[in-house]
Amino acid sequence: SASRVAPWLASLPPAEQLGLPLLESAASLAGLLQGSHLVERLARLQQDLRAEFQGLEADVFVNDRALFPEAAFTEERYLWAHAIGLSRGLPAQDGELSLLPLLDVANHAEGAQHTWAAAATTGDVALLAGGKIGEGDAVTVDYSRGEPKGTWEYFFSHGFVPQPEGASDEEAAAWWLEAGGRPMQLA
Repeated sequence: SASRVAPWLASLPPAEQLGLPLLESAASLAGLLQGSHLVERLARLQQDLRAEFQGLEADVFVNDRALFPEAAFTEERYLWAHAIGLSRGLPAQDGELSLLPLLDVANHAEGAQHTWAAAATTGDVALLAGGKIGEGDAVTVDYSRGEPKGTWEYFFSHGFVPQPEGASDEEAAAWWLEAGGRPMQLA
């Protein structure tokens, strides 16, 4: 509670509100993503993270319950923490995903006029407004920073598949296919 990032940490959504495939059960993933390469990829990632947690539990957490309380350091919360990093992390410096409190609440918009930059010497990150931001305006950034990103990558990392503003579902599907994405249909 004394940390300067405590208010941001308290604002992070719980697992049930994230809507990320990483947090879904194997049965749910198989039904939702039937035939997609993501089913196996997510199963492997979940398995790897669970094994990683088991190692930390056995070698670190159990040795200092005052620092690592059993109720706070669970396998489910470990998966949640990775989902937070995956969904909110931005490639701020050297392409490494970083959690950037407050900047992580900016929504995605393809070709957004706003961007962010990291200072080479300090690593501090700043939102760079590409135009005037009025009171109540949504601040958006392009999560891919202009680099091509497939539909599966958006869904895997962020839990959504963006579509061009104002496009119908059919127009969005055609746009993604032309851009090199794989077709996905989500209800």
